[in-house]
Amino acid sequence: MRVFYLFCFLVLGTVPPPLKAHYHILIPDKSSVKIGEKVNVRYLFGHPYESELTDTDPPISVFAVAPNGTRTILKNSLKSNEETSSNGKKFKAYSFEFTPEKRGDHIIVVTSSPFALEESNSYKYVDQVKTVIHVETQNGWDQSILSPDSAIFPFDLVPLNRPYGLLPGDLFRFEIRALRAKKIPGKDFFNYPSFRFPIEVEKFNLSPPKEIPLDEFVTQTLITGQNAEASITLRKPGWIAITAIEPMSLVKKLTPSGNPGKKLNNGKKEDPANVHFLVRHRSTLWLYVDEKPIYPPMK
Repeated sequence: MRVFYLFCFLVLGTVPPPLKAHYHILIPDKSSVKIGEKVNVRYLFGHPYESELTDTDPPISVFAVAPNGTRTILKNSLKSNEETSSNGKKFKAYSFEFTPEKRGDHIIVVTSSPFALEESNSYKYVDQVKTVIHVETQNGWDQSILSPDSAIFPFDLVPLNRPYGLLPGDLFRFEIRALRAKKIPGKDFFNYPSFRFPIEVEKFNLSPPKEIPLDEFVTQTLITGQNAEASITLRKPGWIAITAIEPMSLVKKLTPSGNPGKKLNNGKKEDPANVHFLVRHRSTLWLYVDEKPIYPPMK
């Protein structure tokens, strides 16, 4: 199956229908609040559309980015929860709290531990999932969470139009920003990659749908175009995940902590924390699409 995917993408220039996709899910109990209002955020793993959830490992990092770029570590408030799915199956999930102290748009960011999927037994994935908490004024929703010294995550999916106050039928635009391979004095550390990123879009259903449609109606797929930009039409209300997947040509060997690590050549057994394996990154932005508002009749 992996060979088929690579053939389609590299030779035919198309993206084949995805396998039944696993994603990390990041859902706050409210996405628009006042200063000092507490937000509870759930961190889950599974098939969003089918609402089939399974155990997730604790994340590497959890933090919030304020409108001015200041970061607040939230991992200390991380709690492990045993939840029950709609079919009665128990699974491990996590939750944490965030209380904004400034007006503006705060970006909640969670980086997963490396994990393997059935279709990727030759490499592991690391996900970075984020969502925006709007606090009273529109400011900061378009900033990237990358930094020049970022070792864990090499790219970011950044919205080009406001990621809240969205309605079914709206066009949503975004771009992929990547760190430059080399630092260039006097230049921005972002770089628009010349290669294309596969994109997957999927809705999260709180309970399983009565009927599951064909795959092409479950997971929407596309590829970024010029300047690594793309756009989608928001079809239905609810929580929507937009995921950018690292092209295979960029996949590198990393350690479980997400860093390059050091190889030992002295014959000693290598520290498990420095064991190298191939890692493929995915960047996911979770959006909430509102129901169409009901306007009062015109007089």
